[in-house]
Amino acid sequence: MPLQADGLVSLEAGATAGAHTRISEGGTPYGTEQDFEVGWFEGVRAVAVDLLRIADNTAAQR
Repeated sequence: MPLQADGLVSLEAGATAGAHTRISEGGTPYGTEQDFEVGWFEGVRAVAVDLLRIADNTAAQR
């Protein structure tokens, strides 16, 4: 069971990293205002920080 859990955690980490890359590199929708772009990237960074914290806490518990 622990081996399966490790596999699932690795799979989820990879999916999260892929999603973050797609969002941050994809940018904002075409024609958006500068303020929207600033908020978009601040949001991406905030989510990434939270996901990293969750991953670190999960790894520390294992």
